[in-house]
Amino acid sequence: MKKFQELEIDPEIKRGLLDAGFVETFPIQEKTLEPLLLKKDVIGQAKTGTGKTAAYVIPMLQAVDRAYKYPQALVLAPTRELAVQITQEVRRLGKYTAVEVASIYGGQAICVQIEKLSHGF
Repeated sequence: MKKFQELEIDPEIKRGLLDAGFVETFPIQEKTLEPLLLKKDVIGQAKTGTGKTAAYVIPMLQAVDRAYKYPQALVLAPTRELAVQITQEVRRLGKYTAVEVASIYGGQAICVQIEKLSHGF
C-alpha cells in the first residue's frame, strides 16, 4: 500500500487527507489514483466502505483550477443521500483548498440551485 503523503498532489489536499485520518491507500485507491491523476479514464468497482469516493475526489480536487470560480467538475449520484455524502467528503478532503462544492438534487429550491451553478458558489 502507498502512503497518501507520497502521492504527487497539492500540499493542501495532503493536509486534508491527513486531517481526515487517511494514511495509506486502500486497494481501489492504489489501482485508480495514478491513472486518474494523469487524467485517464478509469472504471472501478469495490464494496461499500473501501474508499471509492476518495479514489475519484482526490484527482478531482487536484485537477480543479482554484482561480476559476465556476463549476468545473460534476459527480452524478443515484440518491440524495449519496449526493450529500459525496459533498461532505469533498469538503472534508478539500477543506484546505479554495474549492467550493454544492449538492444539486430534487426537493430543493430551483432558483437557489440555478444561482449556484450560473454565478459560482
